[in-house]
Amino acid sequence: MSLISIQLKNFRSYSDASFTFHEGVNVITGPNASGKTNLLEAILLLCSGKTYRTTDVNDLINKNKPWARVDGLFGESQRTIKLTDDGKKKFIIDDKEIIRLQPKYNIPTVLFEPSQLQLLTYSPDMRRSLLDDVLSQINPEFVMVKKKYTQALRQRNSLIKTNNIGLIKSQIFAWNIRLSELASQYVQHRLEIIERINKTLSEDYSEIAGSQHNVDIQYNSAIDLDTYSSAILHSLDTSLDKDIARGFTGSGPHRDDIIISINNKPLKAGASRGEVRTTLLAIKLAESYVIENLMGLKPILLLDDVLSELDGVRRHMLTTNIKAHQTFVTTTDADIIKGGINNNAQMIKLP
Repeated sequence: MSLISIQLKNFRSYSDASFTFHEGVNVITGPNASGKTNLLEAILLLCSGKTYRTTDVNDLINKNKPWARVDGLFGESQRTIKLTDDGKKKFIIDDKEIIRLQPKYNIPTVLFEPSQLQLLTYSPDMRRSLLDDVLSQINPEFVMVKKKYTQALRQRNSLIKTNNIGLIKSQIFAWNIRLSELASQYVQHRLEIIERINKTLSEDYSEIAGSQHNVDIQYNSAIDLDTYSSAILHSLDTSLDKDIARGFTGSGPHRDDIIISINNKPLKAGASRGEVRTTLLAIKLAESYVIENLMGLKPILLLDDVLSELDGVRRHMLTTNIKAHQTFVTTTDADIIKGGINNNAQMIKLP
């Protein structure tokens, strides 16, 4: 489903602005602070009801304004998001008002934004989110498993913080059982999405890089993956004293990680900035194929400042690969993308 047009009122830096879009590649160009990323954020908000830059609704409202509004036309479907300075969001889809944008209303997207480059080399939490965000779009069952696991983890952590040994010993086994069952399901979903991404990851990376490479993602856990359910239960039982001392549960999906390697060498071992950027782009392309295969819908690609630090070959190969999707690309220099898309993209110039 393609986004045909959007109107922004009091959203971020926009007082009142409208844009129409091409069903293929749309290049949003302009100097820094011209509103390129704000426009991309508005599109993501319409599609998913969320943004990646803030959790505070007030941050999305133009300074000194009491409300903001974003309207979008997807094919023949109209959707509106209203934001008010009391922190509330209201969604209207084809004249039907809903309080929360449920998964069935989500329009699948794949987002690349510069801060994600850190996830490949720094934060395990960001790498876990890389998998969980994809799963949340394609698998409602995973959404429920994650929610239940998070609730059970919170309950276990609350229990071990009581410092009441008698209470802990009387209740901990039940929470360990519950947590291990959910943890096993949680990890199984992650392993399945890794397997799907890995099917095309090397090819995607090689196409962007212009040369052959082997790239893969491996799940990294202190718990034996072959017997995860029983192994995590054993770990929860035997690490209770340590967990009480540190005040939180030290093992489980919330502590696991992934290892991303190029030609059997982990990125952490010293990949260049270009290799890291190319790897993330390849993962994003692989995500788009997984989403399309499982949902039967081509996701909208949102690529914020994706072309910086890519050489001419990588830029050309990337733009060749994104033509099949409706894509929004931001850049300060439109000239660096023109050759790769044969001048068929719609250019949106911001002042």
